[in-house]
Amino acid sequence: MLHKKLYGYKDQSHQGKYTYNRPGLLQEVEGKKIIDAVLLVKTKKEAKKVTDLLHEHGANTYIFDVLSKIEF
Repeated sequence: MLHKKLYGYKDQSHQGKYTYNRPGLLQEVEGKKIIDAVLLVKTKKEAKKVTDLLHEHGANTYIFDVLSKIEF
């Protein structure tokens, strides 16, 4: 369930006749998954949203401020 909330998923109805993309929290805050267990977001406010979701599911988090040349 955490994976769907964080990354989103494709939803189908009527035996696959209709397909819907359901965005996850990373799409809403315009974040990126860099590698396994490493997420990059633009602001501290967005980081709080992501960490709150992770804490709801019992995950440990570490937050670092970085300067990045990665474009969103």
